Amino acid sequence: MKKGFTLVEMLIVVIIIGIIAAVTLPNFTNMSSRNNTAKAKADIRSLQVALESFYLYNSSAYPAALANLTTAVPTIIRSVPKDPYSPAKAVYGYGRSSNAKYYVVYSVGPGGNGSASVSDAGTLSESNGASCIYVSNVQEDTQP
Repeated sequence: MKKGFTLVEMLIVVIIIGIIAAVTLPNFTNMSSRNNTAKAKADIRSLQVALESFYLYNSSAYPAALANLTTAVPTIIRSVPKDPYSPAKAVYGYGRSSNAKYYVVYSVGPGGNGSASVSDAGTLSESNGASCIYVSNVQEDTQP
């Protein structure tokens, strides 16, 4: 008699593997999104600290762009981190009021299309609020 697996046994194994994959795959995709959100929040908080340091060393004004943090004297950060949600893996978004007293740093968020801006009066506005993750010297994001 030959030893081996029958076709029915092989099909049962394949079906069980398929069921396990179907149950665990959504958990992995959700985990990736949570990791990206946590990374974005940590990065923009670090950028907030860097912006406050720039403000202290540079005549009480915030930089015109995040890239200025890398060329400031003294050097504040070596490089601006990339937004994990940006489709082009661009750096985080940054907006400054024209009087250079208010700023907002934001991630485009899970939807990939969030943004934020701040006015001279310190009024913060965001578009696609469910997507945008931001921090500012005016207020902090309450979601996601």
